[in-house]
Amino acid sequence: QPQKIKHLVGLIDIIPTVCRLLGVEAPAHVQGKDLSPYFGQNQPSAQNRYLYCESLTPTRYGAAALLGLVTDRWKYIQTTRPELYDIVEDAGETKNLLAQQPHRARILQDRLKQLLEQTVRKDTSTKVDLDEQAIKRLQSLGYVAGDISEDFDFDQSGDDPKDLVDFHNIYTSVGDLVLKKEYEQAEKICQQLALQRPHVYQIYVLMTSIAREQGDLDRAVSHLNRAIEVRPDVAKLQQYLGTILTEQEKFDQAIAHFNKSLQINPSQFMVHHELAAV
Repeated sequence: QPQKIKHLVGLIDIIPTVCRLLGVEAPAHVQGKDLSPYFGQNQPSAQNRYLYCESLTPTRYGAAALLGLVTDRWKYIQTTRPELYDIVEDAGETKNLLAQQPHRARILQDRLKQLLEQTVRKDTSTKVDLDEQAIKRLQSLGYVAGDISEDFDFDQSGDDPKDLVDFHNIYTSVGDLVLKKEYEQAEKICQQLALQRPHVYQIYVLMTSIAREQGDLDRAVSHLNRAIEVRPDVAKLQQYLGTILTEQEKFDQAIAHFNKSLQINPSQFMVHHELAAV
């Protein structure tokens, strides 16, 4: 029967629980706790757990990441201006207790550092290379590979994500407008966003997608070149430009940009596929 577990659990517990219920062994790298004992008559006793949570989305805008640790009572969030909440007394997380509880915050910060050192995967070789259809859809939403920064250092020099909530909400609304084909309004908003944060290259990627959907490939190339000026190290930008240049039948230029993409990241099989098709 469906039931609510009173103890601290997380999404990472789903796989080990399902594996146990199916009678199979969970893969060795899977983290989390088997919750199947909670389905029996004898409920397990509470354990002192620390669950990790994160949002790397703010790094898309050049802001600090949100790295957090949750216990049965406390949530600590590491960012430019760290936060500490009593989630029992303040479930809505409206009162930051960092100033009142600096010692507790430091303990949780140290625990978070330990957890990251033990479990975060630094290897990026497992990233998936997307096909053209997936890339096109992601680009219509302003996403490309390299979109976020997987930086788990406690660097507090970046902008605080709390200061960019309005920017983020407006940015994400552009993707909805593109999907609805309200291109003029979408581009107008992009222009305003670019004035606020000209270093956010994804804005120019959105404008590229808008121009491409409108059939204006010259304008699309112009916007994408601006994105490359901001982030010349992002391989997918070079690939995207090669794709558009191929549509314009500018094959020599397209090949040059596909090769630049491979110089940045040689493991992209889809770029080899596009090169073969030129």
